[in-house]
Amino acid sequence: MSLHPIRAVRNFLADDVWRFALVAGGFSAWVVLSEALQTGSTTLEIEPVVAAGFLGGVLFATRSTKATTVGFRVGIVGMSVPVLWQSIELFRYIFGLSQPTWFGLLQVVFAVTAIGIFVGVGALVSAFAASVGNWVAGKFGRRPHPAGH
Repeated sequence: MSLHPIRAVRNFLADDVWRFALVAGGFSAWVVLSEALQTGSTTLEIEPVVAAGFLGGVLFATRSTKATTVGFRVGIVGMSVPVLWQSIELFRYIFGLSQPTWFGLLQVVFAVTAIGIFVGVGALVSAFAASVGNWVAGKFGRRPHPAGH
């Protein structure tokens, strides 16, 4: 048996950007999902994901990695879990209808497309927040002093 999948997972988790995206995006997903479940709301708040993207932009400002990459990955992780959780009821409803199979499949395709759009918009907003965080860190962060000062 080959150990290549294990090595791939280890290399994936060794990447600082993905590690931050999994932690910050996972935490923001937990906050968004727990708020939606506690209030019984069908709307998802994007503010925790935006805050995590902003924090990623601030923290990765001095690195070679683009802040928008960090924010986009945080947005993907942070929005995918709550959106998929909320869509479970939609798929139950679609499969529970008495309708032709082709029509149910068409509804599933539209639902999956909408889920992708929702997650993509959340990722883009988080990437924008990361670029703002990168700008804030560059504008107000500590700057190295020239030698001799």
